[in-house]
Amino acid sequence: MKNHLRGQVAALLLVLAGFLATYTLWPHMRPTELGFFYLAIAFSSWFFGRAAGITATVTSILLITYFFVSPRGSLNPEPEGWILLAVFFTVALFLSGASISRRNALDLASNEARRLRSVQQELALSELRWRTLAESLPNLVFTCRPDGACDYISAQWRDYTGIPEFKQVGYKWLNAIHSDDRDLVCQRWDNAIEASRIYDCDCRMRRFDGTYRWFKIRALPIHDVDGNVSRWVGTCTDIHDVNRDSSRLRTTAS
Repeated sequence: MKNHLRGQVAALLLVLAGFLATYTLWPHMRPTELGFFYLAIAFSSWFFGRAAGITATVTSILLITYFFVSPRGSLNPEPEGWILLAVFFTVALFLSGASISRRNALDLASNEARRLRSVQQELALSELRWRTLAESLPNLVFTCRPDGACDYISAQWRDYTGIPEFKQVGYKWLNAIHSDDRDLVCQRWDNAIEASRIYDCDCRMRRFDGTYRWFKIRALPIHDVDGNVSRWVGTCTDIHDVNRDSSRLRTTAS
């Protein structure tokens, strides 16, 4: 209610300013030069909405009729005056509607921009949380695009291989897999992508010092609302010592 009243008062003040400017310059103006009133209506509609625009339009018509249309000092103009008022009313309605539409469009665009910024901030925060979680785990963590190309490896992976991330994304990470295991790793990876199922494979990965250790690689497909794979998330767990201990047990048992 307060905002509505404020808008009405502002519209009246704007029209009054337009009236004073027109009245001051009237001896040097033609009867059709009512630009100050148009400005008052446009500003009222833009800043305070439709109701303020209507108030400004009605008030302007009354002032124009009484002070600027022949016979002056009357609210019953001559036929030419009615034509002038009809033209003024038509232009005023167009200006008011255009101002409101333009302001609504700008407000909508501004709200959409704020929403997008909020979404971007949420995504950035989510990405930060994910990276923090991924790099706090002892496992080597990675993510891949739906087609299977790697697009992220954790700091643990980089530290283990001693190779920068940009040299391992895509399918370059396969260079760290033992040559005897590479075909099996690729075959199972292709099968998992084609079937959209969990990937599970044991293989040897080269450490930064050239040593190969056994790892269990597992990757899960993440589906979107339509059931399509939107991303793969996986881990590489060092099982070298477990395999070695198992081999020793089997040797002892035999």
